[in-house]
Amino acid sequence: MAHNGTLESAPATPARWLSPFGFALALLAALGFCFPGVAGGWEAFFYRDHGVLAYPSLFHLKASLAEGEFPLWNPLSNCGAPFAAQWGPMAYYPGLWLFLALPLPQGLGWFCLAHLLWAGLGMYFLARQWTGQAVAATLAGWWYVFNGATFSCLMWPNYVAALAWMPWVLWSAERAWQHGGRSTLLASAFAALQLLTGVPELIALTWLAIIVLAALACFAAPGFQGKILLRLGAIILLAAGLAAVQLLPFFELLAHSHRAAGGIVTKWTMPVWGLANLVLPLFHCFETPEGVFYQHGQNFLSSYYPGVLPLVLAVWAVAFGRQRRVLALAALTLAAYWLAMGDQGGLYAALKWLFPPLEVLRFPVKFVLLPAFLLPLLAAHAVADILPHSSSARPVWTMRAISSFIVTAAVLLILVALASKYPMTYDQPDITRSNAWARLAWLAAALAALLGLTHPRLARLAVLALLTLCLGDLWTHAPRQNPTLPVKLADLSVGLFEPGFWKLAQKSNPPRHGDGRIFISPEAEQSLLHARSGDLRERWLERRTAQWSHLNLLERIPKVNGSSTLQIREQRAVEDLFYKVHTNQPPSPLLDFLAVTHQTAPGLVNHFLPRTNALPLVTAGQRAAFLAPTHLLNALAAPDFNPAEVVYFPEELRGQVTVTQAAPARLTLRAVQAHRLQFDVESPAAALVVVSQSFYPAWRTFVDGQPVPLWRANHAFQALAVPPGKHQIEVKYVDRWFHAGLLITSLTALVMLWLARPRRTPAISSGGA
Repeated sequence: MAHNGTLESAPATPARWLSPFGFALALLAALGFCFPGVAGGWEAFFYRDHGVLAYPSLFHLKASLAEGEFPLWNPLSNCGAPFAAQWGPMAYYPGLWLFLALPLPQGLGWFCLAHLLWAGLGMYFLARQWTGQAVAATLAGWWYVFNGATFSCLMWPNYVAALAWMPWVLWSAERAWQHGGRSTLLASAFAALQLLTGVPELIALTWLAIIVLAALACFAAPGFQGKILLRLGAIILLAAGLAAVQLLPFFELLAHSHRAAGGIVTKWTMPVWGLANLVLPLFHCFETPEGVFYQHGQNFLSSYYPGVLPLVLAVWAVAFGRQRRVLALAALTLAAYWLAMGDQGGLYAALKWLFPPLEVLRFPVKFVLLPAFLLPLLAAHAVADILPHSSSARPVWTMRAISSFIVTAAVLLILVALASKYPMTYDQPDITRSNAWARLAWLAAALAALLGLTHPRLARLAVLALLTLCLGDLWTHAPRQNPTLPVKLADLSVGLFEPGFWKLAQKSNPPRHGDGRIFISPEAEQSLLHARSGDLRERWLERRTAQWSHLNLLERIPKVNGSSTLQIREQRAVEDLFYKVHTNQPPSPLLDFLAVTHQTAPGLVNHFLPRTNALPLVTAGQRAAFLAPTHLLNALAAPDFNPAEVVYFPEELRGQVTVTQAAPARLTLRAVQAHRLQFDVESPAAALVVVSQSFYPAWRTFVDGQPVPLWRANHAFQALAVPPGKHQIEVKYVDRWFHAGLLITSLTALVMLWLARPRRTPAISSGGA
């Protein structure tokens, strides 16, 4: 079923007004309809990680830049942690920097909507490149934006950005292996931009699709294999070079993170019956207090419903088409759903055995994001088959539509019966039943509109009807999928997303970096995580005043824990002493060492009591004690631990740490910044200095300007030795991987600019007579 013609040659079709610009306007209007408050700036997304992780991270990035620092290190969360090296904040992503000058939180909402628009346009161009038809391209772009999986990803702005670049990377990569030259440079730039969004799973899935399609191209043109492989290799090399400033620090952090230590628990897989949710989105789903529905067995995606019409059309494309590309896309789709089942499906377990690094992927349900990308393309191929043969094959399309409706109705009836006879905990059979009838009604109307495409006089109206009906299907398939909150409330002096909630709740100034940290009790942490309030405003206010997750970044308050995606594994082990081991009575001496000046009040979640025994961020004069690694954590949690008098080192440092005796040292703190601590130490004898900040290889220490060793102390923190006398000490963050990556990125960009330069055609001399 090759599609060599274009719709522009058929004057009766609606292709003339389905230009990229017209499609973009329609998409923009539909997004405004779905999220009028976010588009207008008076409401903001906040649900789950969007509000407590993504937005505070963007706020921290913007605040750090305003203070004159690029945030390589975040001193406010997890006792200090790398920030820009994490992929989640998108610190190096140019698409985010375009929105930094805009007011917050509006800028982050507009960022998400802009990337949904970009995602639809990318799918439009990719589907048009494959089908040659504007109607198929328009519908594919529409279905890619308006489906349950894409809308679920609004909880994670970096996922929305990665999805937005997915069709553009594939579109440009295909053009690159066909034409080479500047097409290769464009594909490299697009691939690098997706890399910088920071979603490894989506990047890997994008390249899985590219590799499969490139293999098909090699099979179709055996003599062209070398060029295809060479051009793909160039794209990968150049994209990695452009993204090196992010990649090199990230891999360094990954090597020191808790995820590289093994023992990662895989959870949130698609249940074996999960394919039923492709037809009946609320089958075996439960309602959260916020009104959002989730599938039993996974709380990651609130939906991955593709829309009933594109699902039916994707089946048509596979059942009645014979294109290799269609079959390859279908095989990838089925494999992705199989992998999404995790270990219970068998395939994922086998791949982990063959390729152990796959264990880093904790949530196999993410594999369903690949079908969310592929199903609109499959459906577009089915639409492309309808239009060129509309008059001669109208009875065939009518019979297919009727048969599809009957089969879908039968499937829905069976699922409704199963849901009623074998309900799961918190199922709501009445809602499931009404959801099924709604899907059937949307399908009947959409199939009727689809048949309208076969009538020249109805074609334009049919396209409009299809866009409207598919939007309605998505909008009604799951209640309240992306709740929002107003940016400002009349009864609050502080905007819901602005700093100031510490003063509002505590009636005092918050601690700052260098002054002390706050500590959320394990009881409060669990209460905040599993809050049952269905009042969205009340729940948000509770978490804001409790400084939960990364919300402390909005107040610029240092905290013991946080929401760093990749935590330094030793620091994570110390944090687990509070939240997994000693949950009833957190070790008070350890809190003293961590400079905790405020702790959650007993029985409350958003009120903090001051602590008077907290030590400063930097202390000096302790004696050294050496313990086996297995005993270090127990010693830190012991009630007789005295951090003002003793500092623990691992046994292997016994020969390196030569200062072991206590000394009457006096310490004067001169400057505390995110990437630099400066202080003076005066002692009659050699002394140890201890910093209750997470140990990480990028930290360097200087005594009177000369470098000295920095050791890991108290399992996860920093210590150094100073000689007798008075000395100036500097503890400085020097990330060599960042500097190496920045150099590689700069050189790669210069090379690409040189390759893309306009080339002059030499003038041809006419010669003399």
